[in-house]
Amino acid sequence: MNCGGIFLIDVSKKSFDSEFPKKIWKRIEAGEYECAASDVLEELGEGEFYSALTDAFSKEKIKTVKNMAVNLLPDIFHGFVITTNYDRILEKVYRDNNNSFEEVSYHIDESDRMNELWTRGNAENRHYLFKIHGDIETERSLVLTEEKYKEKYAPGTIFRIALETIFRNKSFLFLGCSLKGDRTIQLYKEIKKESKLYGYAFVQKPTDEKEAQKRARELSNMLIHPIWYPKTDVKHESVKVLLRYIGKQVNQVKKNSK
Repeated sequence: MNCGGIFLIDVSKKSFDSEFPKKIWKRIEAGEYECAASDVLEELGEGEFYSALTDAFSKEKIKTVKNMAVNLLPDIFHGFVITTNYDRILEKVYRDNNNSFEEVSYHIDESDRMNELWTRGNAENRHYLFKIHGDIETERSLVLTEEKYKEKYAPGTIFRIALETIFRNKSFLFLGCSLKGDRTIQLYKEIKKESKLYGYAFVQKPTDEKEAQKRARELSNMLIHPIWYPKTDVKHESVKVLLRYIGKQVNQVKKNSK
């Protein structure tokens, strides 16, 4: 479950009687995150909804990331980074590692300078952070409800065109992503059919071999090579081990190129 789904369940339990959270849970189980968010927004009203969202992802709620896998990213990725998260954990992690982003960009409307930044960041591999679903401190930028997703991902929008360009020209390593059928992954899959440029993802391997083969085929159809780790690793400690290994390899390549 992504961070948006966890937020929706949490706020539903706190704000409504037992029946409404069940409805939201069914939506989320079915992968209908956008509709679930729209339902909660309608029930709460905009003011309370965005207040709860801001509280859930505010910088005051960011705990230490010293022992989290995300803390290892600055050793590996020095160019541009894309996230669908609303919080400011990545900004903190890179800042704490003396490698702050040159620019942090998110899309508000079709007239903003996002396309300029994304085009330059993509072409020059600049050290930018692209928060494609918005930043928690800017309410207008947040993409969570069905209505917002439709607005942003509509064909021909600057947002979609910029994202298509990045997906078409770059190889990605997915971290903390379910790789299920949300709009971002649907667009990625659509574009990758044209570019034939493979990506990679940390994925828990199903214990059943037939299920593992099925999952591998699904990822192959998305042009993603899985980096498997055990399904039994519920705390995802294996991801940290793998990232440390990748970090060492990256540093070795740097040393050899000098």
